[in-house]
Amino acid sequence: MQTVTELNQASKNRRHEAAARKDCDGQEKIIELDELRKALPVLTQDYATYAQAKVVLNESIKATAERAGLLSSVVRKLVVSRASDKTIDDKRKAQQMSLVFEEIGE
Repeated sequence: MQTVTELNQASKNRRHEAAARKDCDGQEKIIELDELRKALPVLTQDYATYAQAKVVLNESIKATAERAGLLSSVVRKLVVSRASDKTIDDKRKAQQMSLVFEEIGE
């Protein structure tokens, strides 16, 4: 059976073997697992909130699409486009796609 000291040393050795993120100068950062430990409860709760919101959004998009007589994917693309401020680019893409289908066909 390993002692606590041996386990701590083994943990430190694994940290040195794992490649860390690089900073803006290209140097590897030091892995700080305590930062992860501190943030993990909040991150876990945030993910649960995100997952619940995703379900609500999916249901809302589907219901709206059904009432509007549109495909859910069309409603979703519009929502995502507006939420991410990409409406001009997405509109251009849609116009080009429409042109290609009109001119070339299936």
